[in-house]
Formats: sequence, C-alpha cells, structure tokens
Amino acid sequence: MKLREQIAVFINLGYTFNYPFDVNNFINVIKSMYSDLSIEEIELFFEFPDGRFISKKPYHSLYFHLGCSINNTDTFITNNCLWWDLEAFDIDGRTEFIKFMERMGIMSRGELKFTEIICYDNNGDDDKYMEFKVNGIYKKWHLGFDIPNSYIQRFALLCEELTTKGKFTIYDDGAQHFVLDYATEQELLNFNAITMLNRKFLIDANFFEHPID
Repeated sequence: MKLREQIAVFINLGYTFNYPFDVNNFINVIKSMYSDLSIEEIELFFEFPDGRFISKKPYHSLYFHLGCSINNTDTFITNNCLWWDLEAFDIDGRTEFIKFMERMGIMSRGELKFTEIICYDNNGDDDKYMEFKVNGIYKKWHLGFDIPNSYIQRFALLCEELTTKGKFTIYDDGAQHFVLDYATEQELLNFNAITMLNRKFLIDANFFEHPID
C-alpha cells in the first residue's frame, strides 16, 4: 500500500500534524533518522510489508514513526500518538519522566492537564517520586527503583479515576517499544477496523505492571 494512501487514512482518522505534512516532508524526517537508507529504500520500508525491512503490515511502520520527534527535538510529528521505549527513562530519568507526563497530557486532548510537575530521588538514592497536579488535584506517585514500567500504567488508572471520555491505548509488536495513543471506544473500533492493527486500551492490555502503591 502506497505511503501516500496510508497517510491519507490517518488524516481521515483525525490525525493532525505539527508541521506542513506531505509524503516528501515525512520521508525527509525519516531520512534524518536512518541516514544509511536511500529515499527508495525508505519508501519500501513503509509500503511493502513482506519486503526487506521491518514493516509487518500496512500502517504498522507508519504508525510507529508518526509518534516520533523531529530530528531528536521536542517537536513531534503529531500530538496524537507517541512512540516510546522503556529505555528512554534511563537517559535522564527525572527529566524523561516529566517530559513523558507532559506528552501524555497533550495526547489526552485537554482531558488531563498536568501542572507543577516535579520528580526527585528520595534522600539521594535512586528511589524516585513524582509530585504534580492533574486538573488541579494534587498527586504524589512513588515510582521506585529501576525502570518503573508501572509508571505508564498509572496513566490508564488515572483515566479510570477521573472518568475521562477517552482512554490511553497501546500498540506493540512484541518488543519493548510501543505506540501510545488516546481514543474513545468508538474511535478505537474505527481505527482497528480500518488499519487492522490490534491496538488496545492500555487499561486492558496487561502490558505493564500495576503500581504497588
């Protein structure tokens, strides 16, 4: 399926972009990520699911890459979804936890408004805590040590607690990276019916551990 056709489908599903978006601009962004690939190889990457590259089915590779930042900056291709890897929390833990929370707030379409976010280690060790307000409500989360994948699950639980109209979703290919998104039940049904991607509500996916406290 041609890349232009795949992009058109995402636009029809309601995805919007943070810069003038067309096939050529998108390929240029991807070229900056995979400098060893030619333009022709990048097109194959997205268009041929049985080809030489990682694309498994139509929309799969495009969906992951729509969640990328542009040239490793804080500007993302779209605010609708986020491609994330748990190892990102190892880069600069406290900073990345805060950035992640801010992105989740943006993806929630204003339903979750995070303010006054701080992340700190308890008594100088690596036992992390976060304090913040969501929709004006004070929260304190104990993240713990190591890579706290339960941190991501907390956002699904937060939607349940605050009874938001939408919920966070997840799409993965069995690896430790994944795409996070936000949808109502009807939007998720439409997305899966059109793309044939098995995207799930995060609360139901059993992908992450539940927080202990």
